[in-house]
Amino acid sequence: MDLHRLLKKMNIKVLSINILLLSCSLLACTKVELDEKEKALVAKQELADHFDKLFYEGFENPDETEKNLREFELNKLITNDKNLLADQDIRVNKSMIEMTIRLRRIQDNLENEFKQGNIFDMYTRKHMTMLNCRSVLQELPYRARTGKKYEYLIGKVNEIEK
Repeated sequence: MDLHRLLKKMNIKVLSINILLLSCSLLACTKVELDEKEKALVAKQELADHFDKLFYEGFENPDETEKNLREFELNKLITNDKNLLADQDIRVNKSMIEMTIRLRRIQDNLENEFKQGNIFDMYTRKHMTMLNCRSVLQELPYRARTGKKYEYLIGKVNEIEK
């Protein structure tokens, strides 16, 4: 009888060790998956930060921003193994940057055109500029028509119209 009890205790110990090893391996697999997800989130946040930088830079220096956007697009977003331009969030951010560049160029053209011509020409140019600015806002994707950046764009359009 003692032998029978001893075997039962051994089986219980072996079974508990196996369960412990199995649970440890499952936890390790879950941790690796979380690490991959975290890496993806960190990479996406870095992209968002870079897009934010380019967005606000677009009002300061549109030519340089356009050049930086093209380089960023070719070096980071499109590589041999991935095309991040297929992601909707990235396309929305890219569109926002392109619109900031267009708005800044419209503003620069308006300032240059106001220096020449008579009052009627200035009046027509101002209204053409207002139409151009409003069309820029309408060209944005629907997903981009909310949030802090969109409000910033509306503020810039209102500033140009004044």
